[in-house]
Amino acid sequence: MCMIPDKENTAIIFLTTILFFCLGLIGIFHHELWLDEAHHYLLARDSSSIPELIFNARYDGHPLLWNFLLFFITRFTQDVIYMQVLHVFIATITAFLFLKYAPFELKIRILFIFGYFFFYEYTIISRNYAISLLLLVCIAIAFSRQKKNFLLTSLLIALYANTHLFSLITAAALFLLLIRIMIQSKINKKTMLLSIFIILTGMIIAVMCIIPPSDHFLKAYDTDAFLSFKRIGKGTSVVMKGLFNFPEITNYHSWNTNLFVSVSKKLAVFPAIIFFFIPA
Repeated sequence: MCMIPDKENTAIIFLTTILFFCLGLIGIFHHELWLDEAHHYLLARDSSSIPELIFNARYDGHPLLWNFLLFFITRFTQDVIYMQVLHVFIATITAFLFLKYAPFELKIRILFIFGYFFFYEYTIISRNYAISLLLLVCIAIAFSRQKKNFLLTSLLIALYANTHLFSLITAAALFLLLIRIMIQSKINKKTMLLSIFIILTGMIIAVMCIIPPSDHFLKAYDTDAFLSFKRIGKGTSVVMKGLFNFPEITNYHSWNTNLFVSVSKKLAVFPAIIFFFIPA
């Protein structure tokens, strides 16, 4: 995605960003904290050091960048509202960058940031999704610049890999894309090797944080073979759900559902595998 700065609608972008921030604050003040939001906050609050935080989060299956931010917040306050305010700030910065740089009509950009996923799941719910999206937008902007800063882009990808499991997967694709661009740009080998080192280090750290201990309940819960029909379906269905985001609206509890999967989990595996290779 080519991110081009919008210089014609500066006033509208700033006013929309302010409105987004104000509505976000109203949202968090009326949002009852979910268990997974509180879980990460309590992990950070009740850890006395970074090594202890890493140890306490060993069963989570997520990279720890969001936990690290919460750790520093909880050194100054015990009030969970500060986590929520931080989250709204992160989402607001992302909203501003998207409004400023995304290559769509202004009305589409505005509708997007006030849509369900961006405004609710990535703004009101305080999770690691928001920081993933912020870094992803920053990476897109970095890729779009005519004069690219490869070391900065590498650092952004390394940080992005440490926000979420799915971000680690897409960071791998961004890593390959960056290598291709560096080769085409004919940059010096020192810069290329340093960029590769930065990203690989970030990805290795993320993997080390994600892999759970041997006594994790999932080890006994999912005993299917690594290349089983069930596991392949689960892995590839993520891409299908992202490309064809149709929730099962006939179900009252439609959150986090997908119409294809709801019709038939087994039949959904075949289009899921096909959709998995479309981006490749």
